[in-house]
Amino acid sequence: MAKNSEIIDEFVVTINDNNSVSVSRIYKSTMAALKEIAEANGIEVQKTWTTQHLGRLLLSQFCNGEKEGTIGEYTIEREDNNRINVIRTYSNTKEGLMEAAKVANYTEDPKENGWNTQNFGRRLVNYVQTHKD
Repeated sequence: MAKNSEIIDEFVVTINDNNSVSVSRIYKSTMAALKEIAEANGIEVQKTWTTQHLGRLLLSQFCNGEKEGTIGEYTIEREDNNRINVIRTYSNTKEGLMEAAKVANYTEDPKENGWNTQNFGRRLVNYVQTHKD
């Protein structure tokens, strides 16, 4: 269960009930996410490949052809209409928070302030919530 969360462009920062923090990224460009996965796994992406083709290829190669699977930090889903969805859940939460902070123009440096991931996540979520238009 989430105690608090905030969407920051493509990022979802969640403060959980136990105060742990998680960061996920829902890509606006599914192809960009699929290319990240492919390149990280030594697959050269052809310019002619579509999102559906690359999604099916990755699911076939790494997830036994299932309609949904996880490759590292990425979860790929192929819907019944063949639409491909990708969500990345950061195993290095601080890395995800840094990327989300950059998007939110949040400039406080967690290293300078001696913050742990919980402090950083809570402060970033609070910052975004207080600076909404």
